[in-house]
Amino acid sequence: MIKFLWIRSRHKWFVLLAGLKVGGIPLWRLLIHDFSAFTFYEAPAYADRAKHDGHIRDRRAWAYAWLHHQNHCPHHWEYWTFAWHSLSGDMNFYNGIVENGCLEMPETYAREMVADWMGASRVYTGSWDLLDWLNDNFRKMQVHPSTSRIVLKTLAELGYIYDISQTFCRAKHIAKHIVNL
Repeated sequence: MIKFLWIRSRHKWFVLLAGLKVGGIPLWRLLIHDFSAFTFYEAPAYADRAKHDGHIRDRRAWAYAWLHHQNHCPHHWEYWTFAWHSLSGDMNFYNGIVENGCLEMPETYAREMVADWMGASRVYTGSWDLLDWLNDNFRKMQVHPSTSRIVLKTLAELGYIYDISQTFCRAKHIAKHIVNL
């Protein structure tokens, strides 16, 4: 449990620092970031994973904890996605509201999501740099088109450019920007 508390506390601290750099996120959001990880629904699975150096021994417990986390933390893109079979009635009813199976993520949460990625990177890799992670994961995310624009704009502010080949590269000033975080 001690290792879990240490990892989560460091993550929260790094998200706070990254969030202040990213901007557009109220301080109270940064302070309560990932609070659900400390609940009975999530903490045991997180603690077990931390105890075993990131290895998940009880996949069922982890799956329930991770789903709970995603469904209770609006800075996760999964929070804003629909399981289409759960929508009843005429699908056209949702046109203009739901796109790509997602609701639009408010900018505050989209920016917090980027800060979350940065905080996780700092804890798990020792670096603020997101380049490899973005290229491995960004295209797998299912988000509303306006959310995608907000995230790409936020990443561009941090020096990450999404090019025509749908990969990220660094703007020349990114190394200095990351070091000054």
